[in-house]
Amino acid sequence: MAPSGSLALRFEGPAHLLDLLRRRFAAWPPAPGAADAAALRIAVSDLEDGVEPAPARLPQIGLNGPRLTLNGPGLCASADLATGKASAAVAGPQAEALLDYLARVLTALLLDQAGGLLLHGAGLVRAGRGLLLLGPSGTGKTTAARNAAGAIVLNDDLVALLPAADGAWQLLATPFSNPTQVAPVPGQAPLTGVLRLRQAAAPELRPLSRGQALAELAGAVPVLVADGGRLPALMARLNGLVAVTPCAILGLRDRPDYWPVVDAWLTGR
Repeated sequence: MAPSGSLALRFEGPAHLLDLLRRRFAAWPPAPGAADAAALRIAVSDLEDGVEPAPARLPQIGLNGPRLTLNGPGLCASADLATGKASAAVAGPQAEALLDYLARVLTALLLDQAGGLLLHGAGLVRAGRGLLLLGPSGTGKTTAARNAAGAIVLNDDLVALLPAADGAWQLLATPFSNPTQVAPVPGQAPLTGVLRLRQAAAPELRPLSRGQALAELAGAVPVLVADGGRLPALMARLNGLVAVTPCAILGLRDRPDYWPVVDAWLTGR
């Protein structure tokens, strides 16, 4: 349940909770040896009767260095990345979704620890080139993923980035999705470009300034912004990403007539 074995999560606990995770991530069997090399082991259990977490619409994230707490209706969790151990108690009809949420948060922290990033965005592979699409809900990430004929959809909502040996970045799939999205496919590719999507009457592609690119990427980073102490390192990481990765604004509409423009831009990278 991670981009690589070194980032793997190992859940341990009663069968009925582990079955929820198996069902949630059925299309993503663990890589050989990933469990033994897990970066974080999570002991899951049922929330005890009479123990209620603090009321909240979503679990509240608390971050202090390597330590995490999550507290919300139906979920109490804590983790310490320094020791590689975590625990979580869940209850109620949303237990499966809450375990999924926990896995997302922990994956974001493990990626950060590895020098990478978890990003709200769509990741596509076209002719072996990785493409990251950014933009808030409604700008067309899922639509672009659906009509990207011939492309591999790594994920149309949450993707991972890890630094590559050559100083560039690698774009990786994550298993996190919901039924309204394009089903993600395990895989990875060199990150060749970043596109900020905007609705437009006709296809257009223009460069994104460094400052704009940093703002768009920073706005797409979940979890880490809950810890102000992480922000300087995060911005330095994003600066390094923008320095080696072309970024542009793509104006698009429902029709897929913008892909020839995008492919020509990618080929020229």
